[in-house]
Amino acid sequence: MLLKYRDMARMIWNLAFWPIADLRDGDCFTVGDYTAAFDEAIARLYEGMVLLPLGRTERVQDINHPGRAVALSVEVNSPNVECLIDQNLPTDPGHTWKAVGVPITPGAYEFEFRGFFDWEQLGHREFSFAEVLIQRMDARPEDVGHHALIPVSECSVWAGPV
Repeated sequence: MLLKYRDMARMIWNLAFWPIADLRDGDCFTVGDYTAAFDEAIARLYEGMVLLPLGRTERVQDINHPGRAVALSVEVNSPNVECLIDQNLPTDPGHTWKAVGVPITPGAYEFEFRGFFDWEQLGHREFSFAEVLIQRMDARPEDVGHHALIPVSECSVWAGPV
């Protein structure tokens, strides 16, 4: 269900929003209006495609991180995945992503899904990364509370305890 949501969110952006000339050529206020409308649309899509099938009726409050509505666990498929860890806390403005080369050993971490991430904010989007909140990471305890990016192809997301 989550990968179908990702596909639909990508399609809505790439086919409905990205082709709008004002989005690409407009001033920052016009661009902000379009991106806010998209974020709101995919928050409601998340409720319908992810939360309702789980039997949950929560509303997405944080449209930048729809995964905050209900805790979903993220499992990394290989210990050799290189993740990018945000050096800033989620409450800080902006992001400073840094590649971290520590093995992500099964049972030695807890990641909570926050949303899908793409470097391209105003162009064609792929949502190639799952953005997660680090709840526990034995190899890097100093990063607990930070966000990380994990390639979607290298992880699975599960409903259940985080």
